[in-house]
Amino acid sequence: MHQLAFITLAFWLTNTADECLGTPGEIFIPLQSALRMRFSDDIFRQLSGVVEYLFKKHVKQIIIPPQQQCFPEGCIKIQNFQLIAHQNPSHVGVVPTPPNLLTLRISGFSFYIAGTLYGQLQPIPLLPVVTVSTYGTLAISANQLVVEATFDIQKTVDNVPYIRVVSCSLINDVTVAQVENMGLLTVIVNTKYQYEITIKTREILEETLCTTVNNVVNDELNSQLYQIPSQISISDLYRMLFEKKNNTDGQKMKRAVGSEPNYLQVPTQLEIQTTSRRDTLQESHLNRSSRLFDRSSHGNDIESVVLNSSSDFSIAIALQKSKKVLPSINNNLEISRRKLALLILSLNILDTSATYGRFFTGLDGDNPYHRPERLQFSKVIDESAVDLLISEFIINTLFLKAHIIGALVFSVNSITPVLGKLIRTSCTVDEVCLSDLVPEVAEAYPNKQLEIILHTTQPPKAVISTGIATVMLEGRATFLIEETTEKIGMIPFSTTIQCNVVSLPGRIGGFIKIKKLQFHEHIDFLNLSLQSMNGFKEAAKRAMMKMANEMFKEGINLNESTASRLSNTSISLVNGAILLQTKLDIERSFYQQMPTSL
Repeated sequence: MHQLAFITLAFWLTNTADECLGTPGEIFIPLQSALRMRFSDDIFRQLSGVVEYLFKKHVKQIIIPPQQQCFPEGCIKIQNFQLIAHQNPSHVGVVPTPPNLLTLRISGFSFYIAGTLYGQLQPIPLLPVVTVSTYGTLAISANQLVVEATFDIQKTVDNVPYIRVVSCSLINDVTVAQVENMGLLTVIVNTKYQYEITIKTREILEETLCTTVNNVVNDELNSQLYQIPSQISISDLYRMLFEKKNNTDGQKMKRAVGSEPNYLQVPTQLEIQTTSRRDTLQESHLNRSSRLFDRSSHGNDIESVVLNSSSDFSIAIALQKSKKVLPSINNNLEISRRKLALLILSLNILDTSATYGRFFTGLDGDNPYHRPERLQFSKVIDESAVDLLISEFIINTLFLKAHIIGALVFSVNSITPVLGKLIRTSCTVDEVCLSDLVPEVAEAYPNKQLEIILHTTQPPKAVISTGIATVMLEGRATFLIEETTEKIGMIPFSTTIQCNVVSLPGRIGGFIKIKKLQFHEHIDFLNLSLQSMNGFKEAAKRAMMKMANEMFKEGINLNESTASRLSNTSISLVNGAILLQTKLDIERSFYQQMPTSL
C-alpha cells in the first residue's frame, strides 16, 4: 500500500514538474475546455512594452492626496505634492507565473517630489510647553525603485473578463525625505523626525505607485479587454485568417484562392428573397440554435434531440422557388457569408493557467458534445507565436449547427468545374457525360443540363489526427433540370473524405481523397437499380477529387497583408485538434498611436 502511494506521488510530481517547466506536451484541463490558447514569449515582450508606455504616461499624471503625520510632540500636514523630476524605468517586464498569475516588475526608476509642510510641534525638549508653528518644504528623493505586482484573470457576472490586481508592493528603494526651508528648526526637525518622515514617505510612494499600476490596468488594459467579443462567427474568423484587406480603402478583396468561383454554390432561392425575409429567417435560425444549444434547458438530452433533426426544411425551400436566373459569384459568396455568420463560437473563458514562460486560457466553444478529456499542445514550433488549439469537438459542433440551420446545402450546376460537364445528358464523342454512364437519362431528358442539390441528412462527423482530417457524412442528392424546378430523381448517399493538410509558408496546402462513396437503398432515379448507378458513382467520385485537388494544388493563402494584426500564420492538424499558430501585433491592435520604439 505504501509503495502504491509512493508511485502515485512520484507520477504527480513528474506531471507537476513538466507543467511548471513548460515542457512539450503541456496539458491543462480544469474545466475540459474545447478551445485552448497558449501565449508565448513575444506576447509578453509586447505586453511589457505596452505597460511601460502606459506607466510613463500615467506617472506624469500622478496626484498624491494631502497627508498628515503625528508625533508625540504634535502633528504636521503635507500637501501640494509636485513631481519635480523623474527618471524612467530601466526595465519593465510582464511574465507568466504558476499556477495562473501574471507578474509585473518595474525597476530602475526614480522620483523627486516636493510638498508643502506645516503644523504645530514642540521640537525643543528643554521647553516642552512651547509649541512652535512650523512651515517649510518636504523634499523626497526616491531612487532605485522596484515595484512588483501580480494579476489574474477574473470574470464579471456577465462573463466579461477583466484583469485583477492580486498584490502590489514596493520591493526595493533608496528613499530619503527631509525638511527644508524651516529656518532655525530645519536641523532640529530633520534630526528628530527624519526617520519617521522617511517611513511615512515610503508608504505614500508605495500607495501612489500601486494606485498608478491599478489605473493602468483598469483604465487602459481592461477597457481594451472589454472590447474583445464574447463570441465570434465563423464568417468573421474566415475573414480574419483568409481575406486580405486593401491598405488604402480597406475594401475586401477576393477569396484567397484567387478569382475562382464558389464551385459548390448554395441554392438560388435564398438570393431572391427580400431583405426582410432573409433577416427574419436568420433571426429564426439564431433563436432556434440558441434554444437547441442552451445546456441549462436541454442538459444531456441535447444530442438525441439534434441528431434526429434533418434538413428537409432547407431542401424544400430550395425547390419551391423558380430558378430563372443563375446568381452571380459575388451573390453566392454573400449568401455563404450570411450562413457562416449564423455559426457562432463562444469565447467565454473557463480557466487560466501558467508555466514559467507561457500562459494558457481555456475557452468554452459552446460545445454540446461530450467535452474532450484533454487538450494537449504539441512541441512549440515558434516561440513568438500565439497558439490556438481547436478540438475536433468544436469542428463537430459547427457541423451540427450548420446541419440544423441548413447551411450544408450546395448546388452543382453548369458553372461547376468538372462536375458541371459530367451532369449533362448529351455531349460530344470526345467528352464524358451522364448519358455515357446512365443512357436512360439521355433518353428521357435529351440535351439537358442538370443541376444537383446536395444536402446533409445527418450532422457530419470529423476525426482529426496528425496531418489528416477524416470527414464522414450522409446526405441526399436531388437532381433537377437546371433553371427549373422539374425534379428528375433523388439518391441517398454516404461518403468518407480524407483531407491531408500541409502547412506551407503563408498558406495551407493538401490533398483530398474520397475513401468511400456509397449510394443507398430507396434510390429514386428513373426506376434504376443501385448497380446501374455504379458507373456514375465512380465518375462523380473522380470528378470531385479532381475539382477539390485543383483548388488546393497551389494552396490557400493566409492573410499576410500589412493591414492585418496577424502574421507568420500557420495551420496544422494534430491529434484531436486543429493547431493555429500566429504572431499577434497587440501593440498596434490596442494602441494605434503608440510609438514604434518605446
